[in-house]
Amino acid sequence: SYIAGDRMSSLSVSASKTDGGKLSYQWYENDTFNNEGGTAIENANSSSYMLGTASEGGTKYYYCVVTNTVQGYSESVVSDAAKITVKSVLDLIGDKLVGYGTLEAPYLIENVQDYQEIAELVSSGLTFKGMYLKQTAENITLPDDWEPIGVAKNKLAFSGIIDGNNNTVTVPEGGLPLLGYVVGAEVKNLNIYGKKIAGYGLVNNLEGVGLSGDAITIDNVTLKSGSSTLKSGLIGT
Repeated sequence: SYIAGDRMSSLSVSASKTDGGKLSYQWYENDTFNNEGGTAIENANSSSYMLGTASEGGTKYYYCVVTNTVQGYSESVVSDAAKITVKSVLDLIGDKLVGYGTLEAPYLIENVQDYQEIAELVSSGLTFKGMYLKQTAENITLPDDWEPIGVAKNKLAFSGIIDGNNNTVTVPEGGLPLLGYVVGAEVKNLNIYGKKIAGYGLVNNLEGVGLSGDAITIDNVTLKSGSSTLKSGLIGT
């Protein structure tokens, strides 16, 4: 399954021609889990079919008809149907966050549970790319066992836009910072406090993951007086 906006992989079939024949291919798309009655896909005439970018939520089924032609005589076989499910952002978020992720109606971060929901959604593959989030609580303290948003080892990045609204995130003593792995993210207008943060002040995994392009834009983010970090500054490389 995929999330809307994901780059999907390709489908492929393997076939052997017999008696000096020539193979031809035609891929079909279907709304039911069946390898007949589908709609032929234009220009999908090779042994593999690139699905492209997932556009909207729903489930489709794909199959391929392979034809072997020998001296004008043709014989065809049909592949099994492959199920491809695309989940929309609304399907994933549901009622977990208040808002719509737009500049005018951002997803609201009203408590620590909202940050935890965001972390879980990113771990499930939702990057929040191009989506706006705003912290409305004056101070949110992360839990002692906090796992930063974005998982470097699985390259599950956070790519959203967080407006702290000049509020504060507090990291418990010995805890990890708010963000873990980021690509094209933005954080602004946020205060951070942590007596002893066990990493950088804001982003914990910027180095060593083969990034290219923009990782994060930081604007008006302040590490408050009395804080200390195991590693120097808000981020490190």
